[in-house]
Amino acid sequence: MKIGCIGVGKHALNNILPAINELNILELRGIYCRNTKKRNSIAKEYKCPKFTTIKSLLDNDELDAIYISSPPSLHFKHSLQALMSKKHVLVEKPICLKMSQAIQLIHLAKKNNLVLMEAFMYRFHKQFKSLKKIINQNGLSSIRTTKSVFGIPKLDKSNIRYKKKLGGGSLNDLGVYPLSLINYLFADEINRVEAITISRNKNKVDLSGKVRASLKENRNQVEFEWFIGGQYKNMIKIVYDN
Repeated sequence: MKIGCIGVGKHALNNILPAINELNILELRGIYCRNTKKRNSIAKEYKCPKFTTIKSLLDNDELDAIYISSPPSLHFKHSLQALMSKKHVLVEKPICLKMSQAIQLIHLAKKNNLVLMEAFMYRFHKQFKSLKKIINQNGLSSIRTTKSVFGIPKLDKSNIRYKKKLGGGSLNDLGVYPLSLINYLFADEINRVEAITISRNKNKVDLSGKVRASLKENRNQVEFEWFIGGQYKNMIKIVYDN
């Protein structure tokens, strides 16, 4: 499969592009980012074509799929363009900033028989696969509570996570992980939010959040917490009945 890339952030540079390069089933055949120096450097390192516009990249019939690593505020626009160009899409989280946008992308992907995937790499980790297996073996009905926390230390002031216009904030960057666990581990969704707390800075960017909720299909009570500006924490705790 031949893949093109829109946007090249730190995560893409350090993890995604090297992984694409190592896999025999994938071939990086196009790169676009606004920074000319970075674009030229990546194209040279990976020996792939470089494109000066997104349109020219998407018009390339050689490409089967597009990986999107642009700022969150652009995920919907770039995903929509890629799907309309009949390309499969792998987009970094969050896939969109609005539910209506996500629904539109899903409908378009289904209509064109294309794959649309949000890049939650934890779902493919051996630990989570083992955890899901344990949950399935013990049964969902015996789970009483689930708590998950994901938080990171304070970041440099220039970090994109502090920029509201670009889709920054702790919910979009970190909260999406514990919230996505509901669907992945329990094949369920929130029925009722019982409590929610969000804290923001002077620029109205959320720095932390906490949610307590009940699920639709299971009696499992869930509590999720996320933050930017504390000691690193990444945990999940599931309590069963005796």
